[in-house]
Formats: sequence, structure tokens, C-alpha cells
Amino acid sequence: MIGFREMELQAPIMPIVLFIGVAFIIPLLWGRAKKYAWVFALAAHIGALYFVRVLDINVQRFGVILYALGGWDSPWGIEFVVNGFSIVVLYILLIVSACIVLYSGPELKKTLKEEVIPWYYNLYLLLIMSMMGLAVSNDLFNIFVFMEIGTIGSCGIISLKRGAECIESSLKYLLLSSIGTSFVLMATAMIYNVSGHLNISIASQQLEMQAATYPVSISVAAVFFSIGFFIKAALFPVHIWLPDAHTAAPFPSSGVLSGLVIKIYAVTFVKLLRYLFPASIMAVLPIKTVIIVLSCASMIFGSLLALRQTNIKRLLSYSSVAQIGLVFLGIGIYNQIGLSGSLYQIGAHAVAKALLFLSVGIFFHRAGVKNKEDVAGLWQRFPLAAAAFVVGGLTMIGLPTTGGFITKLYLSLGALGDGQPLIVLIILLSTVLTGLYFLPMITSILFGKAKEIEVQGEGFIIMEIAIALLLVLSVAAGLAPNLFAKLLKMGVQALL
Repeated sequence: MIGFREMELQAPIMPIVLFIGVAFIIPLLWGRAKKYAWVFALAAHIGALYFVRVLDINVQRFGVILYALGGWDSPWGIEFVVNGFSIVVLYILLIVSACIVLYSGPELKKTLKEEVIPWYYNLYLLLIMSMMGLAVSNDLFNIFVFMEIGTIGSCGIISLKRGAECIESSLKYLLLSSIGTSFVLMATAMIYNVSGHLNISIASQQLEMQAATYPVSISVAAVFFSIGFFIKAALFPVHIWLPDAHTAAPFPSSGVLSGLVIKIYAVTFVKLLRYLFPASIMAVLPIKTVIIVLSCASMIFGSLLALRQTNIKRLLSYSSVAQIGLVFLGIGIYNQIGLSGSLYQIGAHAVAKALLFLSVGIFFHRAGVKNKEDVAGLWQRFPLAAAAFVVGGLTMIGLPTTGGFITKLYLSLGALGDGQPLIVLIILLSTVLTGLYFLPMITSILFGKAKEIEVQGEGFIIMEIAIALLLVLSVAAGLAPNLFAKLLKMGVQALL
């Protein structure tokens, strides 16, 4: 029998193995056990967090961990690299996802047919597993495989709700996501053709030596990677799959798509920029300039499009287009302060956006609220969900004492340090635009006159516990950023 010590030695792969195992066990549940599929999914998250904590301790003690799957060392085998950056990303993925799973237990019973709920968790766990794989994989083709698994999982957790709108949205997502993945696959093939390797570390060394011989091939590969990850991350103007996917999906699916899925592609993209492409190529290509321009456009146009929406879920989805611009902005600036802002935005936005979607889920299931004009006086009826929406909205705006303010402060200082004061003005403009669509809703929730509605009152306690946990995290991100300073520093240093 394998003991805990032996499993700890396999800690880099154990979260993925655990999620795959539980994902395939859940559909086999029968009878009353099916009702507790969410408990199995939550247990997988708790187990995975244990192994991430083991990895965290070892990275702090011994430095970067290289793990060869099956004992096959690079360049022949698949390699996982666990450093400070991947540790931070794994913590964000698992903590936010665990809260979403806790919320989903009662919520899916109200949204999906009972027989498909185990399959929802099967797909959900495979999606989270694929994101964990993207965070640690050091192999280009393995990254492509994890992206494909993630695409299937994402489409599944949208379409299982049934209905024409859900099917159409999932097919649109599948089509556009496949286009993005195809660009990544073509770029991977070009890198392999030049370097002869798929291992990122070895390929990078070969690209450095071959940069003068194959500058066009390497440059085109970098452009293809950029296009592919921009599509997958829903950066403006290739964001068109996101609003429909959010609007049609169950609330837990919207929370994970907006809070986590689009971020993991930004994470993978910055990994490739840092560890794959030689400095000589990056100095010639204007990729960072393009990233900054598209990021600023995403921040502005995402907010302008959100201003036009009446459906709250659709408004939140366009808000995500604006907020992902902040993540990429730090990548484009690419100095220590800018990357700190980008990484802090990944965590703060993941928590706050999950908080927003889940609180809106409470509004919908208990009061039938779908549109922003219907939120008046909800504070009086649902104080916890209303508080969650208020905190999430203020975080999106970036007002002081919120995680969004910390993010924008880092990014503004990073832009000034990079000699680009115009970016600070664009951040301020984006903040004003975000306030224009969040502040009226917040004011209406807190001070508006409540409408006469029939309130559903049973089966929401677990959902509210999940919201409370996320609310505590979101408040801590704004009021006590020093709690996360060590992790933030460890994550950023791995990228410099």
C-alpha cells in the first residue's frame, strides 16, 4: 500500500491524478449517492490543496521542482515544473473552484436534471484538472492536450443545462475556442520544426541558437501563440464567445469560466513569453506593445459594451472582457511592479467575479431577478448576497480598500516606471466607465425601493456559506494585502 510519504514525493502529479480519479468515479454513483456528487468533487479539491501545500513548502525550501512523468526525463518524457508562479496559480484555482463547487451542490438541483448532475461534475473536474496541468506543464504538446480537455469541459458545463440557447452558446464557444487552439497547435509545430524539441526549457535553448537562422519561423510562431491565447482568454476584439457562454450557462459555470478559465490562458501565455522565446526575438517583435494596445482597448470597449447591457449576467461577462485587459496589461508592461499587478488581478478578480455571479444566482433563484432594473432594495431581502454583490462590484471598479484598487495601483506604478504615463490615464478612464455600470446597481440594491415579489426560502444555506467564504477572501484582498505579499513576491520572482 502506498503511504502518505510516497504520495507526497509524487505531489506534482497527485492533484491531477486525484481529479481524474474522482471525475470518473462520480458518474458511477447510484441511488441516493448521486445527490452528493458535489461532496466528492469538493473532497477532490481539499485533497489537491493538501498536495499544493506540500509543493509550496518544498519550493520555499529547495527551489524549483522538476518532475518527470513516469520516470522519463526530458527531453524524452513529459516534464512538470513547479515554481512560485505555478504555486500561486494553483492556490487561486483550487480555493475559488472549491467555493464554486460548494455553491453548486444545491444550485444545480434547481438548474439541471438529476441524471446529468454527475456528468456535470465529471466535466467540471476535468476542466479544473486541465487548468492545473496548464499551470505546471513544461511541454508544448502537453499544453495543447490540456487546452483541448479544458475546451471539452467548458463546452460541457455550458450545454448540460439544455435548451437551444445553451447549445448554441456552447457550439459558438467550441468553434472559436478550436480556432484559438489551432493557432497554438500550428505554433507548437513550428517551434518543434525549428528546435526539434517540445520541452519548453530545451526548445528555448535551441531557439536561442537558431534565432539568426530561422527568425521568420520563430516570429510567426510567437504571433500564432499570441493570437491563440488572446482568443482563449477573450481579449478584445476576439472576445465574442464570452457573453453568450456566460448568459446561457448555469451560475457556477459562469463563475468558473469568468473567474478562472480565461485567466489560465493568460497564465500560460506569460509562461511561454518568459521561458520559451529568446530575448533576441522578443526585442525585435512588437508583441509587448501589441499586448498593451489590446489590453487598453479591452479595458475601454469591454466597459462600453457592458454599459449597454440590461441582463446582469451579460453585463458581468462584458465586465470580464474589461478586467482581463488589466491582467494582460501587466504582462505587456513586464516589470516587477506591473507583473505584481497582473498576478494580483488574477486572484482578486477570480474571487470577486465568482462572488458576483454566485450572488446573482441567489437573486435569480430566490426572486427571479435577471435584469439590472430589478435589483432595487435587494439588500433588505438578501443581505449576504447583496453585500457580496456590492463588494464584488466595488472591486471591479477598483475603489480604495478593495483588491481592484491594489491591482490598479500596481499597474499604474508599473506603467510610470516603464515611462508610459498615458496608460495611467487609460486605467482611470476604465475605472470611471466601470463605475458607470456598477454604481447605479449598487445604489439601487442598497437604497432602492424593493418590489413586491415572492421569495423562495429553502435550500440556500450551503450556497450562502460559499458566498460568505468568497466574501471574506475578497475583503481580505482589499483590506489586508500583506497577507498575500509573500505569495505575490514568490510568484513574480519566478517570472523575472
